[in-house]
Amino acid sequence: LAEKCDAGVPFVVSEPDSATSRIYDDIAKSVVMEVAKIQHGALPLPKIQLNKESGLIEVVMEGSPKQKIVPAELRRQCRCALCIDEMTGVKILKDEDVPESISPRAIRQVGNYATQIDWSDGHTSLYPFSKFVDAWVDGPRQFEQNAQQVEEPELATA
Repeated sequence: LAEKCDAGVPFVVSEPDSATSRIYDDIAKSVVMEVAKIQHGALPLPKIQLNKESGLIEVVMEGSPKQKIVPAELRRQCRCALCIDEMTGVKILKDEDVPESISPRAIRQVGNYATQIDWSDGHTSLYPFSKFVDAWVDGPRQFEQNAQQVEEPELATA
């Protein structure tokens, strides 16, 4: 480990499949997950999935109504360097270049803060929950208020 670092090449770069690198990777993932909890007020994690019948992406989260998203609309919102100019912030991706028929090939959770989607056009996008999950956009306080409204039955008045 010291030999690689002294040579200026991080061990995890030179030996990415080693047991030591896997340990460092696990530590890094744990740190990312804990920081996300702190930043987002320990909101419950949404489950992001494709409803194959409707063709819509569904966001399911305890205490919130199910959110439905048209895949093409989400793909058009990608903020990666291929879709948005990093220096100017100008959108490079043209909405008309994303077909309405586009669909996710794979949806994966990234830490406690984002979803990665591999699209049928070959592109991969990373979407922080705070940018597209309604309860995360509103923040922890709004989520708590919504959850209380959902869970508390209305009282009958005489």
